Amino acid sequence: MNPTYFEELQNRIQTIKSSLSPDPAIFGDQEKLSCYIDEVFERTASLISGIDRHTTALSDREYRALKRRKKALINLCSEAEKRFAKAYPTLSVPAQLIHLNAPCTPLSFDELNRRYDIELAAAIYLLDALYDSEGYEDAAQLFPTSREELSKVYLPTVSDAVHSDDELRAMLILIRKGSCLGALLNDGEPADLPYKEQFDALTAIIGDAVAAAQEQFICALWAFTDAVLNAANDRLDDLDKAIQHASAIRTAPFSDAAVTSSELSECMNELEEKTDHLERFYRLIGTPAEAEHPDADLYSDVAFPEIGDPYALCCALTTLSDDDHVWLYNLSCCVIGCACQLLPWAGMGAVGDDNSPEEMDVDYEYLASLIEKTPGWDDNRTNALFYQKLLPSPLAGYPRKRISISQLTFLSSGLIPPRRGGSINYTRALLHEADLSEEQRELLYEYFALAYAINHKEPDYSALEEDDGDDTAAEDSAAENKLLRAEVKRLKHSIHQFDRRNKETEKQLSHANKKLDALNLELAELRTMIREAQEDDERVTVSFPYTAKKRSVIIGGHDSWLKAIRPLLENVRYISSSEQPNPNLILGSEVVWLQTNAMGHSGYYKVMDVARRNRIKVCYFRYSSAEKCAEQFALEDSAEPAETEE
Repeated sequence: MNPTYFEELQNRIQTIKSSLSPDPAIFGDQEKLSCYIDEVFERTASLISGIDRHTTALSDREYRALKRRKKALINLCSEAEKRFAKAYPTLSVPAQLIHLNAPCTPLSFDELNRRYDIELAAAIYLLDALYDSEGYEDAAQLFPTSREELSKVYLPTVSDAVHSDDELRAMLILIRKGSCLGALLNDGEPADLPYKEQFDALTAIIGDAVAAAQEQFICALWAFTDAVLNAANDRLDDLDKAIQHASAIRTAPFSDAAVTSSELSECMNELEEKTDHLERFYRLIGTPAEAEHPDADLYSDVAFPEIGDPYALCCALTTLSDDDHVWLYNLSCCVIGCACQLLPWAGMGAVGDDNSPEEMDVDYEYLASLIEKTPGWDDNRTNALFYQKLLPSPLAGYPRKRISISQLTFLSSGLIPPRRGGSINYTRALLHEADLSEEQRELLYEYFALAYAINHKEPDYSALEEDDGDDTAAEDSAAENKLLRAEVKRLKHSIHQFDRRNKETEKQLSHANKKLDALNLELAELRTMIREAQEDDERVTVSFPYTAKKRSVIIGGHDSWLKAIRPLLENVRYISSSEQPNPNLILGSEVVWLQTNAMGHSGYYKVMDVARRNRIKVCYFRYSSAEKCAEQFALEDSAEPAETEE
């Protein structure tokens, strides 16, 4: 082995690690930080052009997008430091963030949109939110309605169970022309001002849903960042161990030179492999978004977090496209790429081309083998095919072994299933009354939700147009149909609002019933106390001090009353009216005694809440005299034997 090879490799490793751990002072100086980012970007570009010639060219270096990415890194370095510095004390977190987001990703938002139609997923999320809001009618006025304009919007060969094609086309027009998403796409154009005003007005109607989508995207972005930082930390630790191992072997005195040379050669090969792996790890950060990429194994051991609602993450791009978090380009692209894999049409070949479900590359021999394995219809087959979240994939050449139920629905029918039950939430409550298993109830509910969505789907505007006949008659018919469609939509919206109000009323009624039950219980206890007070006093001869048989706590009473009763009753805990009742003390008691003539309302309700929830007996003192209260306590305490502790 060349004696200088180890030194050369050490120098290469030192260069990498120096770049990953620069002087911390540069992160407090914006000019120095900008220069450091330029150096990292240039070095990454050099590595890509010199090593991975098959990797996608850095086309965005020719556009203003590169400048925007640098700005995002400068703005978010301190945020990353706050979030992760304690978790990774040996890493320079800002430097890691810069390296992980250098312009080297194999995929772009433009490519993801072409493959998975991010805009379609965003349109579905926005329409779902509008249907759930009370402002659908106002939002509908913002939709483009020109047949000529709608007909120019290409829709893939899919059908949504909830929204009509024309609704999807109208929303896609607003997204493409009114949102700032074009800035993220290589060939995107700036937003058209009139459409931007319409899009902004529409998203303002569903501000909560839009804010939820944005928050989910930002949370997912930092969760992915955490996962990648953890993997980078492990790889750097492994590299350090390999360096120490190689140094130890190289300097150790061996009697057998052949063995020394063999071991050192093997160790150096491992060190070279780990070094190369680390460099590829940083320059191919986007591979998790593309399962078919030959270097996807670089991230096979990274514990990426679960993606939430993929529609929400896609929608976030339409409203966050000028936000710094989206311009952490590699990591944000990775998040959206992973979200796209969960969409019903992911990998099915129907979005982005003219294929129909029947023309997909389906492995029919595999499907036939499934039928042979499950010839009958029984519980086992039902569970295997419907209740699992992931099912064996019949798609030939599909990189993933399993698909989701929503993807299976799309594969089987070309239908995008509904995302929620909509106006049939009462069905779930009714099904809970049926003699069915939880799995059977959920299956039936999903079926009913799908059937309801299809049955109440708004028809395409074009389906109601007449192409033949007299022009005047056609115009009259079209005008009448337009009025009818508007009336039908208004009635459906009204029904939806009534359903929403009905559910809110049911919740309020349920809450009121619970409060009424509590008040009735309290009233019954007070009636018992009054009835007992009206009865003839039952004198009891008790020797004081009396030792309580049951674990008891006395709460309330004036200080003078407490001072008088304490010597009379032993083995009892006391809480004065000036103290806050301790729930743990109440939980450890068998009986709670209340002296309500000196007890605040808040303390009373707190005690009653703990006692009722834990079925602890509550008694009320009927007298102001400490001696009479002590006699009442003794009579009640001695009436029944104390409960035996287990």
